[in-house]
Amino acid sequence: MLKIITSILPFLFILHDVEEMLEIRLWLDNNKHKIPEIANNNQLKQILLQSFDISLGEFKFAIITEFIIFSSISFFSIRNPNNTILLNLFIAMTGVFTFHTIAHLIQLINLNKQSIRIVLVNLLVLLTSLYYYYELLHSNIYSITHISIVAATGCLLLSPALVAAQWMWKMINQ
Repeated sequence: MLKIITSILPFLFILHDVEEMLEIRLWLDNNKHKIPEIANNNQLKQILLQSFDISLGEFKFAIITEFIIFSSISFFSIRNPNNTILLNLFIAMTGVFTFHTIAHLIQLINLNKQSIRIVLVNLLVLLTSLYYYYELLHSNIYSITHISIVAATGCLLLSPALVAAQWMWKMINQ
């Protein structure tokens, strides 16, 4: 079952992100003015406002970069099931993806402005990711502590990766 989930998650990722590409500009334009209400910290407010200034090209480039990385890790994890480095990388990427879907659901609650398609795709991704973690625990491959630490590390590494993707986009477009 782990192989099936490992194969499915990159496709759910791309389904999710295609949905985001269709909605992103409208969503950003409709919600930018709400950031000062939500963010009670000036630094958080600044980070959120900067994220609203992303171009559609930058967004697409980041998605393609993430998809290539996620798909490659997935492919090599399936081909080398005993490689703990690849398995940990996949757990980290799944952690990022899980965190991202939870963020969308929080946005739904706070902003009440998500399309039903994005909500459904996010619920599908979240349930699949949680089932993946359940299967990892059930097969006694890793403990909940190990999975949590690796997934959290993936989330911490996401910001530098996104900054690098944005930098590469700007270098390509010069």
